[in-house]
Amino acid sequence: MFKRNSTVHLTLTLLSEEVNLVTKGDENPPFNYSDRPNVLFRGNASVNQGLFELQFIMPKNIPAQFITGKFLASAFDKDGNFANGVALNNQMGGLEPSPIPDNTPPQIQLFLGDTTFISGGIVGPNTKIVAKLFDESGINISSDPTGNEITASIDNGSTFILNDYYYSDLDNYKTGFLTFPLDGLEKGKHTLTLSASDTYNNRAFGTVDFVVTEGDQIQIEEFSNYPNPFYESTVLEFTHTRSGEDLEVYLTILDLAGKVILNQTFEVFSSQYRVTLTEWDGKSASGTKLSQGVYLGKLSVRSLLDGSKNEQYTKLIILN
Repeated sequence: MFKRNSTVHLTLTLLSEEVNLVTKGDENPPFNYSDRPNVLFRGNASVNQGLFELQFIMPKNIPAQFITGKFLASAFDKDGNFANGVALNNQMGGLEPSPIPDNTPPQIQLFLGDTTFISGGIVGPNTKIVAKLFDESGINISSDPTGNEITASIDNGSTFILNDYYYSDLDNYKTGFLTFPLDGLEKGKHTLTLSASDTYNNRAFGTVDFVVTEGDQIQIEEFSNYPNPFYESTVLEFTHTRSGEDLEVYLTILDLAGKVILNQTFEVFSSQYRVTLTEWDGKSASGTKLSQGVYLGKLSVRSLLDGSKNEQYTKLIILN
């Protein structure tokens, strides 16, 4: 039961007609069964006083004849309340006699780990694909006929289908996202390619380069600050291979003689690939403005998941 005035979100899935299928018979004799394997739309909507409205464009490859589809709905709120619903016998099909033309393929933004990832960055052996997609006509996740699915491959190798992982954004069928786990990646440089079609079957490709580090230890890819050199203040940030994990971070500022100027400790929960740590005003722990010169920043990062550690240094140049 949802509370009055609670914020409720709903995920709506539209399935195509029911078809007869046969099991492979690998472990038992083959047998016939019915299913709806072809998904025509999956998206999210906000619910207001029990009502919701969601618009979308059907894929071009919907059958010309009328078929009976099925809607699945699941609603939830921030308190963990949950509800399901089904609507059967929905008639759909046919073709629009004068459709609005669309010859523009989707726009694809592709990342590893999270949306702060930059092409060429490093990841651990276990990470995930993150993709943001946009098209005025929406993204096609239909698998019948084949050829317009959302697919991905690494180094032009085997292709895997990601239709089941794509959701349109809240109250907006034009934009959407997907996440897909990648485990057991081999050490070295790789290229990830993702391809998707819009509901008019215009197809686009996106690529991102990445480097897999050896082993499961957390790695700091880059520790830097900007601006550098600086007068008033500078922002310190770092990138790493364990995006999504909770981190404990130690920052130490030293002079070139090794004297500690400042120590700070941070906890970073659900960390992103690129972490903006803090803004430093060029002062010591006692609040004294440091003189012009070169200082060292030491960064130590520990994963709170398994205790894995790594550290790195950077130069900080103060101008007065």
